[in-house]
Amino acid sequence: MAVNAPEWCANIRSGDWRTPPGAVGSRMDSVAQFLGRRLVHTYEVAAPVMAAAVRRNTTKDLDRLEQVLESRA
Repeated sequence: MAVNAPEWCANIRSGDWRTPPGAVGSRMDSVAQFLGRRLVHTYEVAAPVMAAAVRRNTTKDLDRLEQVLESRA
């Protein structure tokens, strides 16, 4: 399942969920471009505290996405 992160995260080029999202243990592969280099990494929600942090960051990203989409309307 593809992720929409490239739409609103400047350095992310692509991403795919390896597991269903939204729970502890969820994993997402991501490809980013940073300082001219290609970075491939996997995010994993490892603990409830981490899940809360990921949820908070995702909320911020979704708020930014909303602003982007509204500015295009």
